[in-house]
Amino acid sequence: NRRNEHLALLQAAMSQLHLPRNISEEVFFFHNFRQKHHDPDIYQNLMCELPRSTLVKIKMFMFQSFVTQSDLLRSLPEVLIEELVLELEEDVHAPLEILIAPGEIGTEMFFIIRGECKILLDDAAKTEVSRKRQNQYFGEICMFYPDKPRTAWVVADTYCVLARLTKRAFDSIFSELPTVRQMMLDQIEGFKNVKVAPQTAQRRRKEPPKEEESSLFRKV
Repeated sequence: NRRNEHLALLQAAMSQLHLPRNISEEVFFFHNFRQKHHDPDIYQNLMCELPRSTLVKIKMFMFQSFVTQSDLLRSLPEVLIEELVLELEEDVHAPLEILIAPGEIGTEMFFIIRGECKILLDDAAKTEVSRKRQNQYFGEICMFYPDKPRTAWVVADTYCVLARLTKRAFDSIFSELPTVRQMMLDQIEGFKNVKVAPQTAQRRRKEPPKEEESSLFRKV
């Protein structure tokens, strides 16, 4: 079958390169994980030329779990969630792969579909301070503060499937909805992920919500 043919090609390539056993095993583990949980060729064949309405249904089904459990997303109206999930791009990552490094300027955030990631703060990336697991997210600060450097390492601890949302896609959805953006920012500030100057917070409290945007939210 197709899977066996693929593995046979991998084996032939690794034999030609005379790869040692430990590296060959890593290659097999990665490809086995990807074929089981997120084979890009299969996904491409599935999604190819489908109408937008069907793509929305598939993506909403795929990402239903983290959309309904995410504090950042679950208060959004369904029409915005549909726009967002259409922009998500899934990738497979191997253990110890660096996903975010401190000091870099972020251009994307990640939602964890499967697997676990470690958050590390020290320069040597050895001191673990927290973990992110299935249905959680990280890297969201750059969506709201594009010039703010990353402050921590994020490293895959297991094989992971991540859904990636770019800053460009985020802005295309929310650029005309400043009140919605502000409510999302208030959420992450509530998690103490970012510090806000007191005068900025005070100014925000004085700004009344726009009527046309406040109606977009569902009560939870």
